[in-house]
Amino acid sequence: DDGGAKDGGRWVFGLEESAAFMGVQDGDPPIGENGEIKKHWKLTSDWWKRFGFIEEVKPPEAGIDLTPIAAAAK
Repeated sequence: DDGGAKDGGRWVFGLEESAAFMGVQDGDPPIGENGEIKKHWKLTSDWWKRFGFIEEVKPPEAGIDLTPIAAAAK
Protein backbone atom coordinates (compact mmCIF):
# COMPACT_ATOMS: atom_id res chain seq x y z
CA ASP A 1 0.00 0.00 0.00
CA ASP A 2 2.99 2.37 0.30
CA GLY A 3 4.76 1.48 -2.96
CA GLY A 4 7.90 0.42 -1.10
CA ALA A 5 10.15 -2.56 -1.75
CA LYS A 6 8.70 -6.01 -1.15
CA ASP A 7 10.25 -9.36 -0.30
CA GLY A 8 11.47 -11.16 -3.38
CA GLY A 9 12.84 -8.04 -5.04
CA ARG A 10 9.57 -6.48 -6.13
CA TRP A 11 9.13 -2.74 -6.08
CA VAL A 12 5.80 -1.14 -6.86
CA PHE A 13 6.41 2.29 -8.37
CA GLY A 14 4.33 5.23 -7.24
CA LEU A 15 3.02 7.73 -9.79
CA GLU A 16 6.08 10.02 -9.69
CA GLU A 17 8.48 7.05 -9.91
CA SER A 18 6.50 5.58 -12.81
CA ALA A 19 6.44 8.90 -14.66
CA ALA A 20 10.22 9.24 -14.26
CA PHE A 21 10.77 5.62 -15.40
CA MET A 22 8.66 6.37 -18.47
CA GLY A 23 10.48 9.67 -19.05
CA VAL A 24 7.42 11.93 -18.92
CA GLN A 25 8.41 13.73 -15.71
CA ASP A 26 11.71 14.99 -14.31
CA GLY A 27 13.47 12.97 -11.65
CA ASP A 28 15.12 9.61 -11.25
CA PRO A 29 13.17 6.39 -10.74
CA PRO A 30 14.35 3.96 -8.06
CA ILE A 31 15.71 1.67 -10.79
CA GLY A 32 17.68 3.02 -13.74
CA GLU A 33 17.48 6.56 -15.01
CA ASN A 34 14.82 8.89 -16.35
CA GLY A 35 13.28 7.32 -19.45
CA GLU A 36 14.62 3.86 -18.57
CA ILE A 37 11.61 2.27 -20.29
CA LYS A 38 13.36 2.77 -23.65
CA LYS A 39 16.34 0.67 -22.54
CA HIS A 40 13.96 -1.94 -21.10
CA TRP A 41 12.04 -2.07 -24.40
CA LYS A 42 15.25 -2.61 -26.38
CA LEU A 43 16.61 -5.27 -24.02
CA THR A 44 13.34 -7.20 -24.04
CA SER A 45 12.92 -6.85 -27.81
CA ASP A 46 16.48 -8.03 -28.46
CA TRP A 47 15.81 -11.18 -26.44
CA TRP A 48 12.44 -11.77 -28.12
CA LYS A 49 14.18 -11.51 -31.48
CA ARG A 50 16.94 -13.89 -30.37
CA PHE A 51 14.34 -16.44 -29.27
CA GLY A 52 12.42 -16.06 -32.53
CA PHE A 53 9.31 -14.46 -31.07
CA ILE A 54 9.66 -11.36 -33.27
CA GLU A 55 11.43 -10.72 -36.57
CA GLU A 56 12.53 -7.13 -36.01
CA VAL A 57 13.12 -4.78 -33.10
CA LYS A 58 10.80 -1.81 -33.39
CA PRO A 59 11.16 1.54 -31.64
CA PRO A 60 9.49 1.95 -28.24
CA GLU A 61 6.87 4.27 -29.75
CA ALA A 62 5.54 1.28 -31.73
CA GLY A 63 4.28 -0.37 -28.55
CA ILE A 64 4.34 2.09 -25.65
CA ASP A 65 1.69 4.77 -25.29
CA LEU A 66 2.89 7.37 -22.79
CA THR A 67 -0.30 9.43 -23.02
CA PRO A 68 -2.05 7.96 -19.93
CA ILE A 69 0.95 8.25 -17.58
CA ALA A 70 1.78 11.74 -18.87
CA ALA A 71 -1.79 12.89 -18.21
CA ALA A 72 -1.87 11.34 -14.73
CA ALA A 73 1.49 12.83 -13.77
CA LYS A 74 0.45 16.44 -14.48
